[in-house]
Amino acid sequence: MIITIALLSILSSPLAAQESCVACHKTLHQTTTLHHNFKDWETSAHGKAAVACQLCHGGNPNSAAKEGAHTGILPASDAKSPVYFTNIPRTCGNCHAAELNAFKLSLHFKELERTGRGPNCVTCHGSMANRVIEPRDMEQTCRLCHRKPTQAYAARLSVEEARAALRLLDGEISEAKAGGKMETAGAEKSYRDLAERTRAALVEWHSFKTADVFQKARAVAQEASAAYTKLRLKNRKP
Repeated sequence: MIITIALLSILSSPLAAQESCVACHKTLHQTTTLHHNFKDWETSAHGKAAVACQLCHGGNPNSAAKEGAHTGILPASDAKSPVYFTNIPRTCGNCHAAELNAFKLSLHFKELERTGRGPNCVTCHGSMANRVIEPRDMEQTCRLCHRKPTQAYAARLSVEEARAALRLLDGEISEAKAGGKMETAGAEKSYRDLAERTRAALVEWHSFKTADVFQKARAVAQEASAAYTKLRLKNRKP
């Protein structure tokens, strides 16, 4: 096999040295027969975390030859494939166990199990986990199946509100510590507790109990804003 200089540079990276999928697919032209391509993976959360192809698709990443690398890979249309539509939640759940457990509590999961239709992980995250559905697209997506309005849009906004409030609190804590003006242990504990509650709400989102997520995220936003205001007033005292 002739290896070009460009391919050698790819193989020299720590990830590619043990991942022939990266070395080969990085050189391929975009194809319209797949739901994603190498660039989708490279820019996704999976790509940035070096979560490689075989964890979802199977195959042998240690083989440089196409036939060897593709050993055991089944097309997504095969019901035995880990990326077959109804198998995707369990495949994702190999790494995202908490989210899978929450999803199993939802009516969406029950519909998927019963009929083979309904949303799964890629509905909101894409095939490569390269997106989280935006609030402006939430209701439109939900209305594909739900005739009545859902609380998904409001819940999604409340999560973003909680995150924004936490960022403000974190920034104020950093400024107070840098200035050495005051004790920040209490505010830091509040931040950690609120951040953990936000993460829990995000996991619960996968059960699609949007009313509960809305209430919990709004509570986090309000408490984080209050903690930020309190710390800011202390930090600005002469």
